Amino acid sequence: MTIIEETIQTLDEFIPNVISASRNLAENLRKGESLDTSVLSKLLEAIQWCLSAIEGLQKNNSLTGIPLTAITEPLGELEEALENQDHIMIADLLEYEIAAVFEEWLTVIKNNREH
Repeated sequence: MTIIEETIQTLDEFIPNVISASRNLAENLRKGESLDTSVLSKLLEAIQWCLSAIEGLQKNNSLTGIPLTAITEPLGELEEALENQDHIMIADLLEYEIAAVFEEWLTVIKNNREH
């Protein structure tokens, strides 16, 4: 297996964890729990790793169909919501924006692996 194939496989296995963590964090915030900054930090690191991996794969044309710009606006809004300590907005962004983008990307990655 090449490094490219390994990276795509790792993304395929890793992105569901990003989606799950986003949803779990959102659910906890909606229950009134305080923001777990440790979990959020790990989630943001995972998102950054995914973005770097996808960008690297796209540079050598090994993965197409994933617009990295789709996550730019939600991440910017997340930063603003964090600054304002708006837990409802943070939860909404994690569940309905960020998790949704990663679900779309996961579909593209799975389709790329099958072909």
